[in-house]
Amino acid sequence: MKPKFTFGEVYSTHDPDKSDTDYKISLLEHLRTNGANGYTYRDVRIVSNGKDVEAWTTDTATLHMFEIKGTSEDKPLIQTYGSELMEAIRNPDTFWFTIIPKRDGICQPPLFFTIKQWLELFPLQPVSVKGTLNINGLTQEMINVGRIPKTKRRPTTLIATEDMIIENQELREQQLDKQQNIINENVFKFIEEVWE
Repeated sequence: MKPKFTFGEVYSTHDPDKSDTDYKISLLEHLRTNGANGYTYRDVRIVSNGKDVEAWTTDTATLHMFEIKGTSEDKPLIQTYGSELMEAIRNPDTFWFTIIPKRDGICQPPLFFTIKQWLELFPLQPVSVKGTLNINGLTQEMINVGRIPKTKRRPTTLIATEDMIIENQELREQQLDKQQNIINENVFKFIEEVWE
């Protein structure tokens, strides 16, 4: 079955299990039965807020957290939100990004990644703004006088300013320069080693 694309092939794909329910249940069963990463677990449960599943290790009662990315595709588009990244950065030894493939409607064994491994896999995206706008009945005259209907937002929603976007771009350019310098240094070291 060919996947349905909601915003074009480049941007997003559609999975009928948008809430990840099958994937969460599959991970619960896997952790209870097999453990993961050399650990066995007890008290495994589905949660939210920067992670999907929590489990406590059997031996030391250490909390481990799992963020699930379920997919029925061989090469899925994977998006990781800031709250998930921050939770993983704060807990590098006990937070696992978990990819669960689904084949013919059946969840396959999960794949586990640390934050370091995860960041090496996916590029940091440039700043963007996105959201919804109710354009039903909206006219140019309303826009011109500032009568654009505002979307109700959570208190944690950050509203962009031009200064924020400029600052982000400057930081991005600095980091790209650092990254290129590291690449150049590694190339020069390799050339020196070859010629020695």
